[in-house]
Amino acid sequence: MPDFQGRVVGRDRCTKSYQDFVDQGRVFDLKQSDPAIDVFGNSAVASYRFEISYEINGQLVEEAGRDLFVLVRDGETWKAIWRTLLPAPPEAEAIR
Repeated sequence: MPDFQGRVVGRDRCTKSYQDFVDQGRVFDLKQSDPAIDVFGNSAVASYRFEISYEINGQLVEEAGRDLFVLVRDGETWKAIWRTLLPAPPEAEAIR
């Protein structure tokens, strides 16, 4: 269960968190699989499994889990309104 300690609120702060990662991190490997999208009227939940290895602030990090988004339809476009990363349990199999 996520603890929400790293929660970022607001479009500008969320965008900045992505920019900070791009500016400070170096991705070595990224695998994505098992995409799923469920649409409920003007709302949707989208997710995919991931494995990533990257370096940030001189530290090598390896993570795996599921990236989950909640989206709403705004006219002809979809906008992400919520996102969380769900870490894979330690015994989870690697993505093939």
